Amino acid sequence: MNLKQMSESKAEGRCPFCGKTIDVETEFSDELSLKEFGISGLCQSCQDEFFD
Repeated sequence: MNLKQMSESKAEGRCPFCGKTIDVETEFSDELSLKEFGISGLCQSCQDEFFD
């Protein structure tokens, strides 16, 4: 996936890694995870895999 596709996925509310539709109100475990979503577009599950 290229940068443009990743940006489009994020804009559509989908995780660019797994394609999951993200509900911003319920998806994230804390403010830091929500902030990371704003940067990368990753869902909580993909953030957990990537950063842990």
